[in-house]
Amino acid sequence: MDDAETGQRGFLLTSDQSFLAPYTAALPEIAADLNALASVVGSAAIEPNAVAELESGVDRKLAELRTTINLSVAGKTNEALAMVASGGGNAAMDVLRARVEAQIVLQADRAENLLGWATKVGEWLRFGAVAAILLAAGLAFVAVDQLRRRLASLISTSDNLVSARGDLVTRTPKS
Repeated sequence: MDDAETGQRGFLLTSDQSFLAPYTAALPEIAADLNALASVVGSAAIEPNAVAELESGVDRKLAELRTTINLSVAGKTNEALAMVASGGGNAAMDVLRARVEAQIVLQADRAENLLGWATKVGEWLRFGAVAAILLAAGLAFVAVDQLRRRLASLISTSDNLVSARGDLVTRTPKS
């Protein structure tokens, strides 16, 4: 919008068509920005009424710019300048700035809330990871302890078998 206004004012003050270059270049950019904004309507990013309000304000401002340029082209530069001096365009820009600022604040609040939520999720994930590691370590300890006990039992059984075999060998008469 700033470039469109700059082009309009330069043209109104000089009547030089080259000053309309920023205005002309800004029009497709403004349309693309509004289309991009409209594409996120309904998502958590922006509410439909906010986009509609912005589009309406932009349309009013562009209509004012177009009207003053057309008046100047028609040789009615004083009328165009009087329209600018009346402050209607300034008021329209003030409304647009306020709406954009409100959206910026809203989006910043949403981003802050999402960051807080993400931080909490991160904390829970870290807690979960530590808990999983401790659980795995505990299970490994239990498994090692069970293996140690089983091995001790097998060694004891083996010792008993060796001892029993020795007893059998010594008790068995030799023929």
